[in-house]
Amino acid sequence: MAESNPLIDQCFEEAIELRDAGDLTKAVKKLKEALAMDPKNRATVLLILGDVYHSKKDFNRARECLQETVKLSPDSELASLILFHTLWDMKDEWAAFREAKRFLSRHDSKEYFLMIEEMRDAFLDAGIDVKPSSSWRTGN
Repeated sequence: MAESNPLIDQCFEEAIELRDAGDLTKAVKKLKEALAMDPKNRATVLLILGDVYHSKKDFNRARECLQETVKLSPDSELASLILFHTLWDMKDEWAAFREAKRFLSRHDSKEYFLMIEEMRDAFLDAGIDVKPSSSWRTGN
């Protein structure tokens, strides 16, 4: 987080502990408190809030948080990956692939590479021929 404020840090840490303990409803409440207290760290709090909403299977709220996070922090691989999985779980595969393409047009990513490789292997195992395209990386 950008600036240390003990009250905000405590609120954020409590939210993380609640999330890790599986108390997602209380984690959301704490994260909303942190968001209200600390607009400077909006991207960080929204990232965790989006992840918690994703864990709760509240994909619409997760998407909203994570889309704002990638606008605020377009280079965040973690935000991009969680947004990808949220969109995928919403059955919006094309939007998920657009997010992957957006991120990969800016950065290399081992996580995306492994995920795409696993998808390719699943297609091949299903008898679907997948030919790589140079347009994926270049955006053409």
